[in-house]
Amino acid sequence: MTTSPHSEQDRLARGLAALREGRYFDAHEEWEKVWQRASGAERRCLQGLIQLAAAGVHLRKGRTGPAARLLDLAIAKLQDTPEDFLGIPAGALLTRARTLRSGLAAGTIPAESVSLFSPPLPRRTA
Repeated sequence: MTTSPHSEQDRLARGLAALREGRYFDAHEEWEKVWQRASGAERRCLQGLIQLAAAGVHLRKGRTGPAARLLDLAIAKLQDTPEDFLGIPAGALLTRARTLRSGLAAGTIPAESVSLFSPPLPRRTA
């Protein structure tokens, strides 16, 4: 990445905080700014996180088709991401994305009321 690590870390942290609070669009926006400057595997992982946040936006609006497609894309990009990616619990997010996608496929999750991250995501202890 080409910007200062401090500002990137701040954006990543703000994106994660927004995601935890259900502000999926805000998470998308914060991570997109970092993604634009990233390359390689890091860029791919960030794109997966952005797609996951966008899926949350669609789910809030009851748009299960677009949400399912974005979840599929996010899962594909996040499957090789380290458990803890730049301070983001990517492994936990991937597990939630897979569970949510399965529920959507089975028709067992009411999209309008879904919280992508309930129960809360684990907080970093270190």
